[in-house]
Amino acid sequence: PRAVGSVTKKCAWSRQTGIRSSNWRTWPPPDAAKQIFIGGAMSGVLGSDICPRPWLFGQCLASGHQRTIKPGTMTHGFSDDCGPAMPAVAQAPYLAGSPTLAKVLDNELCTGCGLCAAIAGDAIRMVIDTRGFARPEVVAPIPRSAEARIASACPGVIIAPWRAGAHPYWGPIEECATGHSTDDAVRFAGSSGGMLSALAIFALEQGLVDAVVHVSADPGAPLKNITHVSRTAAQIIQCAGSRYGPSPMLEAIGPLLDSDERYLLIGKPCDVSAMRQLATVDPRVDQRFVFMLSFFCGGMPSLLGTRAIVAELGLDPDALAAFRYRGEGWPGQATAIANDGTRKQMSYARSWGDFLSGKVQYRC
Repeated sequence: PRAVGSVTKKCAWSRQTGIRSSNWRTWPPPDAAKQIFIGGAMSGVLGSDICPRPWLFGQCLASGHQRTIKPGTMTHGFSDDCGPAMPAVAQAPYLAGSPTLAKVLDNELCTGCGLCAAIAGDAIRMVIDTRGFARPEVVAPIPRSAEARIASACPGVIIAPWRAGAHPYWGPIEECATGHSTDDAVRFAGSSGGMLSALAIFALEQGLVDAVVHVSADPGAPLKNITHVSRTAAQIIQCAGSRYGPSPMLEAIGPLLDSDERYLLIGKPCDVSAMRQLATVDPRVDQRFVFMLSFFCGGMPSLLGTRAIVAELGLDPDALAAFRYRGEGWPGQATAIANDGTRKQMSYARSWGDFLSGKVQYRC
């Protein structure tokens, strides 16, 4: 059948799931490194065996099985008349690209968390795209094992499930309470009472963790964010306050997972969900990140919104010594400090309401 035409299709059978799926492929095949998910894995079926019955131009050539499907269809149900399975086709250890990320990006489902870059190592890097959002860029072949972990944890594909008995609107709630830090410096630096900073400092000082992993402004480009590992209360306070811009903090967790330290992570809800999902396939997550805290998130605005705030204040976005969105009182003001020391501020109501809230990414 491979000699009949350039496009054939074989139906795949997964003994693990009992699901048949099918993928278009060409013959002769391209370079082995570009053999992406032959045997059903593109449709989410891993460890598949290949049915010996060929598909040609959307029809099964097996006797008595002439069901027609549309070219390009990724999955399709089959009856048992496709015949018995044969041993799986050998798969190349690397992929030229990530089918998971392609689907996520094409459907605007990326949250910009950076987890895929941490999983794939040097094969994926996070960049700020032309719209001002953090997005993954594939720069080298991706190990097939890494692609499987990305598919298991990427919040654009799957999110951590709610527990049984969760509220239909608000999700799982143990208790609802209000509070603030009793340390005046922590409370003043935080955006909303300094609760997360206070808990992080407590965990650090009590020896429950060795360090706190959270987001801070990039010292070299204060409109951007970096992942910071804090080991003192002073460092935690210095990084306190909301950061309403792209923050792919999970891009930096690779070396932390390889360490022997214990961490407390403060991240967006999508970041924590991604880590919880990664823990289902990587036991190091629960061993290293013993606490994960999050906050009420209103969405991730584009970096272009922040640049617009600075421009409105009459300053050059590329010539700043510091920038913060909130904190130093409640609700705090967006504050830009130029390299020459000029300090300009904008109210939170205006910075969020007029510049940031309208530039939140599609999926949050």
